Amino acid sequence: MESSGLACRYTGTSSLTSLAMNAVSCDRTGLIVSCLNGQNRELRLVGSSIAGTWVGDQVTGQISSTYNVLTTGTQPVGVGSLIATHNFSATRR
Repeated sequence: MESSGLACRYTGTSSLTSLAMNAVSCDRTGLIVSCLNGQNRELRLVGSSIAGTWVGDQVTGQISSTYNVLTTGTQPVGVGSLIATHNFSATRR
């Protein structure tokens, strides 16, 4: 199982066939990660959204989260951006 360690609250719309939600708040906005070269980077959450489709009792969809990537330290510098996507499926019981 993959996890960013962030927990967000989402709000949006749903119908009999689809759902669309955007994050309205998260328990924190940044993560520190280690790159393959050993350098640390801070990922600052810009936004997150969920989109899905219902078929019968099953929903499938995608969560997308956008981050600004910065150096760590007392004066962080932006070095890029990252969009992480995760596919999901769930069955209503």
